[in-house]
Parts: sequence; structure tokens; C-alpha cells
Amino acid sequence: MQRRQAVVSVLAVCLALAGCQGILDSGPEEIESTFDDGVEGWTVVGDAQSGSAAPTHNAEGGEAGGFVSADDDVAGGVWFWAAPDRYLGDRSAYEGGTLSFALTQSATDSGFDARDVVLVSESVELAYRFDSPPGTDWTTYEIPLSPDGWTNSETGDPATEEELQLALGDVEGLWIRGEYRTGSDTGGLDTVVLSGP
Repeated sequence: MQRRQAVVSVLAVCLALAGCQGILDSGPEEIESTFDDGVEGWTVVGDAQSGSAAPTHNAEGGEAGGFVSADDDVAGGVWFWAAPDRYLGDRSAYEGGTLSFALTQSATDSGFDARDVVLVSESVELAYRFDSPPGTDWTTYEIPLSPDGWTNSETGDPATEEELQLALGDVEGLWIRGEYRTGSDTGGLDTVVLSGP
């Protein structure tokens, strides 16, 4: 009982003095993109935006403000949103956390199957697939940063914990699928958050 009171007292002093932040931290700092003020370094990879890597910034119409969008070039490929540098590098501290984001598409007919999220490193590439595509309203996804649901892009086998650690330890690319239908369409992205455990 005395030990518990002592711990509570120490925590109370720490909170009052704001001197023990390290004790109270539960993980790495969130990395977030809200797109309220611009594209925030995000680019487009694949057949969209008439060959330009730059998405369109929309000041209104997102989940709570701005968002980015891109138009499919209908050239037969699949285009993705590519995360900027602040999401890349050594992200091993985020293992056990989540990647969340919101997507929208202009139409939901003529859908097709493809990888929805791709995590690229020098030694391994992992892919994740959703249970269902986004709708014409904002659809929020939360992807676990644990092996569950991820596959090795080369072999198609379920990802191992070691492969996930390799991927997160040296992230060279983080891609989120932008198109979900055959034919012309527009995809939107908003509120991307990389959270630790």
C-alpha cells in the first residue's frame, strides 16, 4: 500500500512539474497528414494526373477540411498515393501500431482487385488488402502494423514478424491505392495517421 502511494505521489509531482514526460510516453510520435493547407509532400505513382506526380489539393470537402485528389489516366495500370519522407526511414518503433487513413472514389461500379497498401524496403515488399473498397463518401481504414493481413509481394505468402520488422526498419516507400474501378475515376485521400503501439 505504501509503495503504491509513493508511485502515485511521484507521478503527481511529475505531472505538476512536467518533468517526467519520458515515463508517460506510450510510444513514438504520431505522423499525420490532414491536407488542410496543401498536399504535404504526398505524390501520385502510376497512371494518374496526366503523368504528373502532383495530386490536386482541395481546400474543402475532406473529412474535416482539405484533402487531395487525383484523376485516373485510364492507361491500364493501377495508381497509388506515395507517402512523403517523414513516413519513411526507420519506423521500427511503430510495430504494433496502426496506419489509418480515409479514402473516397467517384464511382463504385466496375471494381477490380489489387494491392491496397504497399510497404517497400530494400530487403522485402509487403502488401495489404482491404475487405471492401471505399465508397463515394469518406471510408476510413485502420491497418495493423503487425504481420496479420500482410503478405510478401514476391511469394504471396503471409508475412512473418521478421519480414515486417525488416520492412519497418527501412521503409523506402509507403503506397496507398488510389483507384478501385476499371475506367475513368477520381480518388481522394485524407487524414493519414501513422501511430505507434
